[in-house]
Amino acid sequence: MAQNHSTNLEKIFIYAVLFIAVGAAGIIIIKNILPKKSTVREIAVKIEGNVKKPGTYYIPYGTSRFEVLRVSGISSNSDINNLDVLALAQDGENIQVGTLSKNVTVKSNAATPFVGNAAAINFFTGKLAVIRGGAAITAKPSMSLKPDDKLICDAGSMAEIKLGDGSIVDLRKNSELTIKALYSTNAVGELVLNFDLSKGSLWSFIKPLPENMRCFFSTPHMVAEIKGTEISISVDGTKSSVSVTKGFVFASKEGADQGINVTEGQTAVVYADPDKEVSVGPSADVEVFAADEKKFNDEKNKYLVTSEVKRILYLGLPDYYMVLEINPSQPVVNILRVDPTTSVADWVEGINELGKVYLYGGIGLVTSLVERIADRKIDHYMVHERNDVVEFIDNMGGVSVILDKSSAEHLKMSPGLQKLDGLNAILFMAPGKEGRGSSMERQNQVLQALMKSLSEKKTVFSVPLAGKLIAKVDTDIDVNYLLGWNQTFESRENWAINFSAIIK
Repeated sequence: MAQNHSTNLEKIFIYAVLFIAVGAAGIIIIKNILPKKSTVREIAVKIEGNVKKPGTYYIPYGTSRFEVLRVSGISSNSDINNLDVLALAQDGENIQVGTLSKNVTVKSNAATPFVGNAAAINFFTGKLAVIRGGAAITAKPSMSLKPDDKLICDAGSMAEIKLGDGSIVDLRKNSELTIKALYSTNAVGELVLNFDLSKGSLWSFIKPLPENMRCFFSTPHMVAEIKGTEISISVDGTKSSVSVTKGFVFASKEGADQGINVTEGQTAVVYADPDKEVSVGPSADVEVFAADEKKFNDEKNKYLVTSEVKRILYLGLPDYYMVLEINPSQPVVNILRVDPTTSVADWVEGINELGKVYLYGGIGLVTSLVERIADRKIDHYMVHERNDVVEFIDNMGGVSVILDKSSAEHLKMSPGLQKLDGLNAILFMAPGKEGRGSSMERQNQVLQALMKSLSEKKTVFSVPLAGKLIAKVDTDIDVNYLLGWNQTFESRENWAINFSAIIK
């Protein structure tokens, strides 16, 4: 491992950023908090052009251009396509940011939720019947569903459908549901979801939909349009009802042009009798399906935690992009490394590389594009700032890796198996003169060691530890979810960890 600049480069993984505006000249100092022995020098970098805070920045040597640009503030029409944002900023450098002819825009093919598998059976109990093309087919967990498929639950069965964007439809006992449309395009270019409940009842959570997408649940008496909500729908021979737990629904009689808004805590009833008006009132306090649903959810969660494949997008800013695909039924963890220089021109106008997307659209846009690059639905995300990686590894109890001669000399340790704390792990993983490829191999070794520690139960997990691990991470994963996945690791032996080729 090259020693010439990597020591300084890696030590900035442990800095906290403090911005101080100085005078009218717009000079900004980025202060770093480093270990007492650190002697990282500051360099001056000037940012000019179309940024929110142009000026001169004093930064620790080893800071990337990405980090400086993030501080200076990228506008929606900033042009950084000609910049290598992942490169280190140089002392005395003058970074010029241009202006695009129009704002960065997401193309229509990336403006809707990624739906690699439009709909699938997530879980079911009892005997679930699936009718396709007029014939019954065997229902299986994870089985893909198609338009015109009909699902029938008898008195002893319930089923859950998972849609491509993560939305859920739970079909209750003695119910029949037909899938009318799965992300099909209507006459005005909108994507449409449409489900027909002909008998019984269902519960559904539909994620908020973009403006160019519509979702409908219909019954023999009613059409309910959803825009992101939690609902229950039931139907019998004389009426249909929709109860809204969260969000709102527009409900109307079948074939009618006018309808009524149903808001949180309300239930609308639509009658088969054409002379009866749609009625709206408060939802019942007691849910008659509560006992059935609790039992169903308990069985489902027990099954999914040991069977369901989950994909987590991990970002170690500015340039570590990976998708962790955890398959407890194998058991295997597939780690897909995504090169930050991958082109995103197919989905975004105004940005040429994935590694620049975060500066414009944050983790939301990055997730959407990684799903399309990797052709995989992302369930959760984690974003680590450089200075938090050290604490993360320390909270995990360190990491054991094999040091070659060069790495050992760089870390002032003996070659062979060594346990590294957070700081030394960062120094070990960071790029030197040999380039990004060797650095990624070392990152893989550290990640593999952390996974192995979990699978072999060398890391004692607890609620406080889980809280520490995610406290300084931008993530949509909560403590209970993290503890659940640790139990999954502990419940399986001999986890395999596979690293894929880098996508570019």
